[in-house]
This record gives sequence, structure tokens and C-alpha cells, in this order.
Amino acid sequence: MHSIRNTTETSCSTGLEHKEMHVSAFMEQEHIWAIGLDPEELKALKGGARSRYVIVEWSLDNLPAQTDLERHDPMLIWVSWRVWQSIFEGSPSSSQPLTQADTPQIALLLEETPQPEQWQRIMDMGFFTVLTGPLNPTTVARTLARAEEVHVLYQDILRMTREISLERELLARKTEHLSFINRFLTRASENLDPVAILTAACEDLSLLVPISLLHGAVWTTVREDSLDARLFLDQHLDEESRASWIEYLLEQTQHISGRQVAGYTIAPMPGHVVPEHSLPTSGQVLVMPLTHGQETFGCIALATDKRFHLGRDQVELLGSAIRHLGLAVKNGMLYSRIKTKADFDGLTRVYNRTFFDEQLRKEVMRHKRYEQPLSLIILDLDHFKQVNDQYGHLMGDAVLKEVGAILQDSIRGTDIAARYGGEEFALVLPQTAQDQAWTLAERIRRRIDRHSFRSGDVKLSLTASLGIATMDAREDMETSELVKQADQALYLAKAGGRNMIFVGRSATGSTLVN
Repeated sequence: MHSIRNTTETSCSTGLEHKEMHVSAFMEQEHIWAIGLDPEELKALKGGARSRYVIVEWSLDNLPAQTDLERHDPMLIWVSWRVWQSIFEGSPSSSQPLTQADTPQIALLLEETPQPEQWQRIMDMGFFTVLTGPLNPTTVARTLARAEEVHVLYQDILRMTREISLERELLARKTEHLSFINRFLTRASENLDPVAILTAACEDLSLLVPISLLHGAVWTTVREDSLDARLFLDQHLDEESRASWIEYLLEQTQHISGRQVAGYTIAPMPGHVVPEHSLPTSGQVLVMPLTHGQETFGCIALATDKRFHLGRDQVELLGSAIRHLGLAVKNGMLYSRIKTKADFDGLTRVYNRTFFDEQLRKEVMRHKRYEQPLSLIILDLDHFKQVNDQYGHLMGDAVLKEVGAILQDSIRGTDIAARYGGEEFALVLPQTAQDQAWTLAERIRRRIDRHSFRSGDVKLSLTASLGIATMDAREDMETSELVKQADQALYLAKAGGRNMIFVGRSATGSTLVN
């Protein structure tokens, strides 16, 4: 074990605990090391250093290690040439760390003036100073003063370098955050469909938080104490996970809004690969409210299958992203509301005639391009005028609403149900052959026939007549011709006794199907 002595100390223990306590008493003083110095050199060193420095002595048999260098961080190392030669020419393990590039300043003591070739070798080693002849306190004091100046300058440069490095790091981080927010805001503003907005948000937020799923809920007030919710769920969830997430989102909706949920609808999200454990209780879920101004109108749930911790910068960045997301989703909701009013029939909640005409035209064009079958059904409620005359328009409105609900519940997601006019409805069925259209029409006819329509205390039954027209895969027909055939088939169904289906055919006329 090496000993640590200070010029003001007359005795010192070699025990490690005592040495650490001794050094701690001089924490305000700089350390200097003396390696392999003889007694006279040590005396001169102590005389020149006085009590301003902590002198740590090392012997050739006990050289300092890297940990000692890091612990003491000496301002200057005094080493004799004979010891240095032993260190430098020894094994790599013995020479480390004194021969490394980041070693503190070294003062080399020579017993005599070296030869020119030896001088060159010494100068190439990059010592702080090289002293020859007997060492004296004056030379030591002058050397330490210069070393302290260099050391202070080095510390100032090091501090400035660290500050510059820190500022560059902070600037780079801020630039990265601004880039993220800019990308997030751009993607959120590219679309007015809430599903597309949340899908893009899931992709972007996964760069910030290790999320595996993103679900959401938005709500609108129905009454003062209740609301309607729209839940956004990954379409790849299994039944158990789907039910669990619906329950979880409804609980969060009630907790955040402070009101009961009167009803809800589900908007499927494309999503990605759903993890094996996708229940809200199988990992960590971060729920954040969606706000616009002072209004809280929704929330998103970020789910992950592993625990994670967010730093201060990440929390601020996530909060900023969610605020932008709230604005984008709110705009999407307003657009959807306006679009719903423009495209949907206010009473029956199915598409209106304007939307039907446009979509039918598009489907006919798609039929001609891809040569896939297309069917059209026109439905008329039998004796509906008598319902209005006998029970009043409130009962008539209730019937139309329930028929709209029956149609929506009977068709596929790619089909279009619309109110054609008055008590008439129309169904556009892409990629549907005639027999498939008839099967659907018959199912709808039976459901209406067996349904009990109610309004208040009034209950009644009603029937419907349906006409079908189909464009086969390779059949070329104009939109007006398709509508004309379906309308003619409906006329024949009404004339034939009602509560039946007619299938119109361009080649063979119309065929009655009971």
C-alpha cells in the first residue's frame, strides 16, 4: 500500500480508511503525485509546495492504477527519469495509465543533462517540463505556479467545452422535438377522418413511446347528465379483447366526462399486428384526455406490453403532440358531423338521395372497369299513406326510422342503404350477383313483415315490396337503365299484390319471385 502525506503532516498511517479521511480533509487542495523520488527530491518538493497541495507518494513497486488517477485527479505528477524508463519499458499493464494520452501533466526529473539524441526522445514524450540537476524549493514553486496556470486554463477550456457540448446536445434535442411535432402536426392535418387521424397518430407516437395499440373515445352531449360515445378500436382484436377494451373505454369516458354513457358506436381502425396479450389489464395503459380550448371531448389510450418511464422532455413532447391531436380530432368530428348532415337522411339515418345518386354512378363506373356484378334493390313500404292518415305522422316517422335500422343491420359494410324518397328506400350492392341480391331482399322482406312497429302505445305491422335489377359481370348498362329496371320490377311487385319481390332482367323482362 502507498502512503499519502502532506507537507504540514508529521506522521501518516498507511491504512486505506485513514488515507481516505486524510485526503478528504484537503478536498479544496489540488493533488500532486511523487513517483519514485529520492528523499532529497521529496524534501525539495515539500519545501516548494508548502501546505498548498496534497502530496501523494508512490513507489516503483506500487504504481498507481486508473482508479487512483480518477479518484485523485492530480494537477501535476513528478517522476524521476530512472523510474519513467522502468515504467515505459516495462509491461503494458505496469505503464498504464501514466503513458496514456489523457494523463495529467508530468514533470520529469533528470539527474544529468542527456545526450542530444536522448533529448529528442524525451521531447517526443510530451512532458509538461523537464528539470535537470538537484531539485530545489524555488524551482518546485515556480514549476507548480506554471502548472497551476495551465491547469486552471485547461479546466476553463474543459468547462467551456462541456457547456458547448451540452448546448449542442440541447439544441439537437430541441431540433429533433420540433421535427417530430412538425411531422405529427402535418400528418394529423392531412386528413379530416378521425380514424385516419388516430391511425397516423399511432404510427408517429410509437417513435416516442413504445406503444403496441392505440384506442380512443370521443363523445357528444345528449342531455345534461348523459352523452353518446364513439369508440375507436383496432379491427384485429379478438372477441375477448374487444369486449374488454369497450368496457375499459366506457369506464374512462364516464370517469373523465363525469357523465353516464347513454349509447355508443364503434369505428374500426386498420391497426397493425395485435400483440398476443392485448387486454387493457395485460400491460401498461396511458390514458390522456383530448381537449379543445376548455372543452374535454375525448381521450386516447396508449397501450404497451412492457413498462416504460418517460423523461421530462418526453412528457412535454407527448403533451404537445396530444394537444395538436385534440385539435385535429375535433376538426375531424366537426367535418364528420357536417358531412353526415350533407350525406345522410336526418330521419332514417341512412344515406340521402343525393349521396345515393353519386355512389351509384361511381359503382357503375367501377363495374365497367373491373367487370364485377352490381345489383340494385328499390324497396317501397306497402300502404304507408294509410299509416300517416290513421296514426299520424309521428307513427309514420317511427316506422321509417325502424325500417332504416333494419336495412343498416342487414347489409354489408361495402353496401349502401339510402332513402330514395318518401317511403321508398334503395340498396346499392357492389360485387353482388342476382341470386345473392334476391337472398338479401327476401331476408329484408321477412324482417319487415315480422317486425312490430311501435310509437308510444301504438303498435302495428307493415309489409314491403321490392324490385331488383342486376348488371352481370360483362353486361354494359347505363346508370339510368339500371334504376329503370329496378323501378319497373318494383311496380310489378306492387301491382302483383304487394309484400313480394320482382327481379328485373334486361333480356327476358321481369320475373316474379314469391
